[in-house]
Amino acid sequence: MLLLLFFVSIDVKISYAAQNIKIEIPDTVYIEFNDEFTLGDIAKISGGSRQNRKALENLILYPDKKNTLTRDQVLRAINSSEAADARIELYMPARVNLEEPEFEGNLTETREPEKNRSLQDLAPYIKNLASWQGDIEINANSPVPDGKIIDPTSIIAGTQGVTLRFKDEDGRVKSLPVRLTWFQNVVIASRNINKGDKLTSGNLITRRIKITKPGIYASNLNEV
Repeated sequence: MLLLLFFVSIDVKISYAAQNIKIEIPDTVYIEFNDEFTLGDIAKISGGSRQNRKALENLILYPDKKNTLTRDQVLRAINSSEAADARIELYMPARVNLEEPEFEGNLTETREPEKNRSLQDLAPYIKNLASWQGDIEINANSPVPDGKIIDPTSIIAGTQGVTLRFKDEDGRVKSLPVRLTWFQNVVIASRNINKGDKLTSGNLITRRIKITKPGIYASNLNEV
């Protein structure tokens, strides 16, 4: 039994024995591809058994003529997979843009200096991969290698750690595991607010806080 949940609300029959698998795909994916790629290349897949995750990661997907991928395409692929007894939560927009970077594995808008980079020099690269508007703090136990970043090609905002891979001019590849902390300006109450009180700028303030689950906090008064 294979069940799917995504942005819109749907009625499903849930098996209590079913495994919970979460699939997250951002609205833009930077990936080098020809005619096909796998779901594992563009999505973060978590939960469930290793066998089911592997079955989903290996699903073949095809871009359309506009180099986009639709939610319907992903749903059809999932329904044809060998994953069994799974309750799947699919988080993705109706259409995902697929873009090939102009240089290896990196974004065209943010190419960091080749040498003498600090960890925070990598922040714009990671923020762009995650489509993140807030701040990010990066920590690692090793210095930043020379060369171009070739992997990953997308990051889910809120991910606590990722391994960056660099290729230098001689073709040598080095890896750098980094720890990520995400920050966002969030609207919070400046004092106790009683039931029935009107929310105004006088009883709300904005504060920069650490985020573990992006997308659930208000960043301005209009969102409260």
